[in-house]
Amino acid sequence: MKQISERIRIVFPRATKHLLRNVLTTMLGLSLMFLLISSYAIFLYHKNVSQTYRELIESRYPAEVLFCRTKEEETTTSLSDVFVSDVLKVPHIQANNRTSAFNAQLIATGHDGIWYEDINDQIPIVVQTDIYTSLNSYFMSGQLELVSGQFPDDKNGGMLVDADYFGLTLDSRNNVCIRMKVLSEEGSYFIERPVVGTYKTIYPIEHMINDVPVKQNVVFMNETDIINISDQLVKQDNMKFYLDSHYALDETMLYLNSLKYDHENYSFFPSLSHDVSTLLNSIRIGESSQKMIMVIYWIISTGIVVVYLANDYLKYRNCMRIYSLLGEKTGNVVCEYFFRILAIFGVACVPSVILAASSQPVISDNLLSNITQPLTEGSFRTTFEVQRNILQHSVAFNVSWMVILEAVGYVLIVIVAFLLIVGIISNKTEYWKNK
Repeated sequence: MKQISERIRIVFPRATKHLLRNVLTTMLGLSLMFLLISSYAIFLYHKNVSQTYRELIESRYPAEVLFCRTKEEETTTSLSDVFVSDVLKVPHIQANNRTSAFNAQLIATGHDGIWYEDINDQIPIVVQTDIYTSLNSYFMSGQLELVSGQFPDDKNGGMLVDADYFGLTLDSRNNVCIRMKVLSEEGSYFIERPVVGTYKTIYPIEHMINDVPVKQNVVFMNETDIINISDQLVKQDNMKFYLDSHYALDETMLYLNSLKYDHENYSFFPSLSHDVSTLLNSIRIGESSQKMIMVIYWIISTGIVVVYLANDYLKYRNCMRIYSLLGEKTGNVVCEYFFRILAIFGVACVPSVILAASSQPVISDNLLSNITQPLTEGSFRTTFEVQRNILQHSVAFNVSWMVILEAVGYVLIVIVAFLLIVGIISNKTEYWKNK
């Protein structure tokens, strides 16, 4: 230990003087290390953020297959529970749901048995019914979030409403009910149901009227609850099935089409919305291009580092010969060279880390803006804006120190590997010289 500390005491000042004496070589090394560490960190962070966005979209918009009627004529056939059960046994099919919607008028709200009709002058609302409301695309995507209570189910029924619109906070001390009027071909229905849950809106549910987005007030109910009132309000000639992987869609479609069912009146169709498919394809194409660029850049940049170190070492060998003629130990000379290279690396790490950390929020914002940009002016503008808001809400920015450490670690590994090779060569040279 004493010998090591003595060696450090001797070679460290000499290494520092050598750095200052060869300013051009030192600055070239600093610039190279700074460029490599910061660029590696930026590449890695961009890759990680892109992957995070893609995985989030894939999880919230699973691959979908719609089983629906293909003929407009009325048929006596309908979806049977046995057929649905058979489809759910198909590999990669993980869940199913059906969503129907109809218009209604909000008549009154009630609290603990007291109705307030004067504050709600028959406001138009949209009622959406689901087998499983939790699988409704609004909730799966994150556009809406359940904040209190539960989703309506087939046993308890009830309604799920917008907490902000109704100004409701559910707890055990109040019993909130909704009364609404539904107009159908069979006549008018007055529906009174308790509020079993409230949701908040991350991005408003909008309906385009004359190219103008108009916010909709949506109330969610369970399909069974509505069928008990009137089965005419719910369309049951379609069913949506969810896959566990986007990459299994083609294989699953072949399997589904081989099932026994009424092929003349029904069929399976991939039903992921066009804008989400475009969004995912955009990210995947970007990731493929980035992967290829990163591999090429990694090879070239690593080669540049090795060339710089080799060239620097060849120049330093002249100093080694002079030190050797003066009686200096080869170990001290090699140690001095090691200190000089590691000092360049250490100094370059500081601005590299600062640049990488400060650029991360810019990278995150730019990537989010790019992948949610309409293909052409005006196309998918509203739906892409929805995705941008949902992703911004779902992914909180934090500085990723791990990618910075990975970049620093990779450059350090290349340097250490080169220095080990130099050390082995120097030891062998010393051995044959003394022999």
